[in-house]
Amino acid sequence: MAEEANGTFDAVILNARLLYGLFRKVPDTGALAMVFVNVIAPYILSCLLKQPKLLIFIASVLHREAKTNVKDIFCFERGERNSKISRHTDSKLNVMLLADAVARRFNSTSVTAVHSGWVLNKIGRQSATDKLDDGVETYVIRVSPVYILNPERSLVNLFK
Repeated sequence: MAEEANGTFDAVILNARLLYGLFRKVPDTGALAMVFVNVIAPYILSCLLKQPKLLIFIASVLHREAKTNVKDIFCFERGERNSKISRHTDSKLNVMLLADAVARRFNSTSVTAVHSGWVLNKIGRQSATDKLDDGVETYVIRVSPVYILNPERSLVNLFK
């Protein structure tokens, strides 16, 4: 996918997440599918794409709730006894750590991790306080020319 899409981009938004569903393991590795979707896939794409001016990782304030074990990022030890929400919050912390690592490596790219809000989607469900359009607007604001030219004026958490 990265090879097909590889071109010159002003901004790339990496937004993939998996929360609900069975405890699924990737057959080749036995690792948790959520880790691959939420953390490994954005890592691989960020490495394969030509460096854009701006790279945005969609994070979540849920990273604050993480109780991750860096020795068990793939949930081999904890397995299914670790709750879905706990696995999800851990993966969101790992996305924040990934964004930080990518920012250190990509010197010519401004790397950002943003929380799109608690939006009405499959994860937010009916308890969400923001409309789906509000989350989309967050993305649009982050890739606007004003933001790209003046990232220091943004309220998002910049790692550079």
